[in-house]
Amino acid sequence: MYAHIRNGPFKNLNLNRVAVLLEELGWQTGKFLPKDTQKLGIHELFSTQPSFMRSGLAAKIANTIQKIFIEQGCTQEAGYCVATGTWKMSLRYGHRTIYSLPYDQYLEDGKPVFENLYDKATAANTTLFDYKRDKFGRRS
Repeated sequence: MYAHIRNGPFKNLNLNRVAVLLEELGWQTGKFLPKDTQKLGIHELFSTQPSFMRSGLAAKIANTIQKIFIEQGCTQEAGYCVATGTWKMSLRYGHRTIYSLPYDQYLEDGKPVFENLYDKATAANTTLFDYKRDKFGRRS
């Protein structure tokens, strides 16, 4: 399905696997945006140094990015979540899932690229937050 992974922009195969995955999420995003979308901010966070996990760093980054997007006139923001924790955090902050690419359908040479992930992730998810419609702040 994704034979072009090998021909990705990087010399590192694993980096190409992630890059092509994010590219696919990007291609799909436009199909699911509200019709009144004017300027979309997109954030991708696909790796965190283990010593910083669960330290609140991702939430601080997300808040900072959101402020920048608003200052830049964005009407919505989309997040590309490749890990379960990032996806759940996005949902807690009011994002909704607009597209999911199950990892068992992300194939290289007919085999899933990602299997048995440490966080039990089963899909890469695109989330959306609409600045006019959605409520800011964390949900419990």
